Amino acid sequence: MKETYYLNKDTLPVMPVPHDNIISHITVDNEFLTFILETDPEDKDDSIQYYKPGAKGLTIRYHLCGSIIDIYQMKYASRCLFRKIPPRFIMLENTSPETLTKGKYRLEYLDHYVNFEAIAFRLFSGTEIRLEADVDYAEYEWLF
Repeated sequence: MKETYYLNKDTLPVMPVPHDNIISHITVDNEFLTFILETDPEDKDDSIQYYKPGAKGLTIRYHLCGSIIDIYQMKYASRCLFRKIPPRFIMLENTSPETLTKGKYRLEYLDHYVNFEAIAFRLFSGTEIRLEADVDYAEYEWLF
């Protein structure tokens, strides 16, 4: 079952947010950024099951209208006794989204923020990761 949400219309869509789900695979090609999310049958608060009861997984394809995907990672500064330095985001250079799932920790989809022809994702894998892309539409494919 496929659903399409357009981010280049006069009004922005209300898209389901598959929060706190594990991203098993990320791919990027010339046109699409693809997330493959899996469900946890033991988790009673599984957001995929909440939106579509009986779904076994979700594949989200974002159509890229720009070629740049920015990736930022939360970087914690060293603490000092006399002054506190707040954590900040740094841009990861030469990092592709495919490598995010190959880390020591599993990659979780926290949420996303939608804007006109743009979307920003908050992911978590040991530290918070932000991924931003220029997107004109998204396809949600619910797997049963």
